[in-house]
Amino acid sequence: MKRARQAPVRELLRESWRSARSHLRRSALASLSIGWGVATFVLLNAYGESVAQTVREAFYAIGPEAIFLIPGRVVLRAGGQRAGATVRFTVEDVEYLKQTAPALALISPEARLANRDFAAGPRILRSTLTGVWPDYGEICEARLAEGRWLHPDDQENRARVVVLAADLKQKLFGDEPAAGETIQVAGLNFLVIGVMQRKIQRQGDTVANDQAFTPLSTLATVGEARYLSTIVLTPQPSAESRARCIDQARRALSERHRFHPADPLALRIFDVQKDIGEWVETGTRGLRLVSFFIGLLTLGVGGVGIMNIMLVAVVARTREVGVIKAVGARHRDILWQFLGEALLLCLAGGLLGIILAYLLGLLVGPMPLWSAFSYQNTGMGEVSLRVSPAHMALGWIVLTGVALASGLWPALRAAAADPAEALRHE
Repeated sequence: MKRARQAPVRELLRESWRSARSHLRRSALASLSIGWGVATFVLLNAYGESVAQTVREAFYAIGPEAIFLIPGRVVLRAGGQRAGATVRFTVEDVEYLKQTAPALALISPEARLANRDFAAGPRILRSTLTGVWPDYGEICEARLAEGRWLHPDDQENRARVVVLAADLKQKLFGDEPAAGETIQVAGLNFLVIGVMQRKIQRQGDTVANDQAFTPLSTLATVGEARYLSTIVLTPQPSAESRARCIDQARRALSERHRFHPADPLALRIFDVQKDIGEWVETGTRGLRLVSFFIGLLTLGVGGVGIMNIMLVAVVARTREVGVIKAVGARHRDILWQFLGEALLLCLAGGLLGIILAYLLGLLVGPMPLWSAFSYQNTGMGEVSLRVSPAHMALGWIVLTGVALASGLWPALRAAAADPAEALRHE
């Protein structure tokens, strides 16, 4: 029974191949049009996905799960606090949040001393020294190119150690390794224990790649560091914890600093997931959809070409259809013969298109996106046409739909032909 079913399929493929080969130039042009459409479709989707990934990397570099608490000024009077009063965070606020906000997972204070002298040998420049707790590295995804990140012992012992951001390291040491070297910060010796990988990101007016991190307990030896610039935290890993964590932090700090919890300026909350994530995901989704539909239109043009060629073939072979029907061929036999030929041409063109897309992706190489603005000659923020198996599978699925759509109408027209009329056709 299985062999009986396989025989018609083999015969159908053989007949489709024989028909395509008998009109080789027509078949080659049809397959080439489909191949070009498939290559365009696959490459456009690969481009859209690569741009989306680069945009995500840039905007999430600050820490995809991070929530930043930024002090401001009171505008709503509450609890005796006068309007216009400045809210200032201290380390005691961070300790209070750890005790009263059970929905948070990690937390770190952040204090900055700007315009501090950094010196390494004859090289002297000014940059920002940022004091944090060790958990800051995990919250903001501090990835290291050299050495290690800050350790709790460094915070406990007020160790004079620093982790340099990529640009600051380059200015001080060039291409030489920096971990293990000693630098001077505001005239004091600090040991470089690590160097961060470059980030495609800017934090306000401070370039993220041009600063140094030290334990917050050590920052006080360099300058006034009582008041914090921000408190950064992450919530427990659950969908409900994020909103609950923000609410707990807002209420705890409003009680401690005696401002109204609904005051919009006393405490500004920057939630990466909400304030950046939703916009990024919406924008990148739109980009991928545009790439998909432009590629689909291009592939559809190739499908129209296949349909026209098959309609011409139906007209040219009308007499042949009449003979086949006269000797007993069924409606579905004629349908599958012409549909099989269209599918064969489309699938041959699709295979050619996927190979072409893969080779073009290798030949074109990376194209600048973020690197065209701020990261010249670093190789960062570039878009590449990497054709993945997912892109190939998507292209093949869409190609199958286009093949069926383009071959069905000519096949139905051939199958519906009247045998007597077809035999009289010149």
